[in-house]
Amino acid sequence: MSMVGIRVRPELGDAWLADFRATVARRQAEGATMLEIDHDLGIASSTSRRWRNSYKPNTQRRGTNWRRSNRALADYGALGAAFAEFLEYMSAYRRCPATTLKAYEYVARCFGDFLEERFGRILDPQEIGRPEAMQYAMAQRGYSPCTVRLRVRTLSSFFTWLAACGKAQGNPFRALPLPKLSVRRPDMVTWEEFERLLEEAKRPWLRVAIALMALAGLRFSEALALHVAAIDFDAEMIEVIGKGSKQRFIPLHPMLAQEIREYLAARGSACDNLLLHERDGYAVTRGMLQKHLKILLLVVGGKGRKLSAHSLRHSFATWLLRGGADIREVQDLLGHADISTTGRYLHSNETGRRAAVNTLGKATVTA
Repeated sequence: MSMVGIRVRPELGDAWLADFRATVARRQAEGATMLEIDHDLGIASSTSRRWRNSYKPNTQRRGTNWRRSNRALADYGALGAAFAEFLEYMSAYRRCPATTLKAYEYVARCFGDFLEERFGRILDPQEIGRPEAMQYAMAQRGYSPCTVRLRVRTLSSFFTWLAACGKAQGNPFRALPLPKLSVRRPDMVTWEEFERLLEEAKRPWLRVAIALMALAGLRFSEALALHVAAIDFDAEMIEVIGKGSKQRFIPLHPMLAQEIREYLAARGSACDNLLLHERDGYAVTRGMLQKHLKILLLVVGGKGRKLSAHSLRHSFATWLLRGGADIREVQDLLGHADISTTGRYLHSNETGRRAAVNTLGKATVTA
């Protein structure tokens, strides 16, 4: 492991540093990846706290695009002021979650940077027409279809709102051709891999988070925002507030109920949030959960598979469909507004489809 660009706090001493280097060298000789080493040192032992507090990578993102994208909306003139009002409308009236509003704001800053770079100044909303919209869409070459569709649709919603408020003549992004999304099978974990994830997760809150996504189908953000009061052990139900502040109730799996009971009994805190850091008692952050899950999924799934936190939710839906659940019931449990979104999980039920095809010619048809 190279120590270039890393600073060590001197009070830890050379002995600890030598021991750390020896541990890393031994795990590398065994063929472990750096993420696996981080899992060993960062999750299974207390060494991670000293490691994270002592080592600071000397890296810095460069380039004017990154610096400019961090500007506030107020720096974008009339366009930024109008977009700030749009975000307030989306938050108060449409009740969009904070993650969606953050993505919309980033799109607004990128669009403002494009206008300033292309035209030398940030155009007012009334000055933006179809030619400017087409130029912006053409400038998105190189980005993934999902990113392009998000940016164009965000700006289309923004200009539709402006037109409804009488602040723009129309929507220049309306009916703009969008790249097609590639259809790929959602990744999932097997039940045996799920059980191994629970075994590898050394922190109690991490075990509960994994169980919530795999046994209740919660989204990543829903698991983070879940409160203790939302779990009714008597009725064996979980109340979840999902996208668009939509409410749904999910039956409490016995295995999940046991994990939560043991976790609550051990943590001894009266905080409303369910997932709390065991050392300091503060709520688990998005980055913290994402990092630990990424390491665990790599350890369990290997390098060849693209597993993510959402793979646990995919697995929940797939297990239900393979167990014979109706697709409408799965739609309600997942909180999907459109059943076509739930239909993506039907690919996984290959056993059922093969059995259905094999019945051809065997069924008795009666008039």
